[in-house]
Amino acid sequence: MTGVQTCALPISSIFLAVLGLLYSSWYSDIRESINIPIPTYKEDRKTVREHVEEIFYFRILPIAIGSSILTVIIIPNTVKIIIESFKIYYSLKFRGIINYSAVNTLFVAFFFFTAGFSLHTVKLTFKIRNKLKKILE
Repeated sequence: MTGVQTCALPISSIFLAVLGLLYSSWYSDIRESINIPIPTYKEDRKTVREHVEEIFYFRILPIAIGSSILTVIIIPNTVKIIIESFKIYYSLKFRGIINYSAVNTLFVAFFFFTAGFSLHTVKLTFKIRNKLKKILE
């Protein structure tokens, strides 16, 4: 593992921790905006629209973008680690265990966790965007 990969894991972890902290702090607002009832009359929707827009533009969208960017950034290193692992396995079989790297394994696990978090936040972004569209109808 190169020095860049060794540094990427803690830096990425800190970035994801900040995103996770923001997400957990804002989760109730995000859920509320998805479940908020839409008033029947368009004239009564202004406060609901403003609330949902605030959650969309200033809460869930930045988290979704940040986690997606983080996921894309670590894809190349993750693919490299996975390819190297398969090459070692195919050449040495289970004797390749001597080349085991906990850091590499953590990096790949971190990628899948980050990708899952990213997909989840993007899904919530679309839900809130659809809610906003319904409010604007």
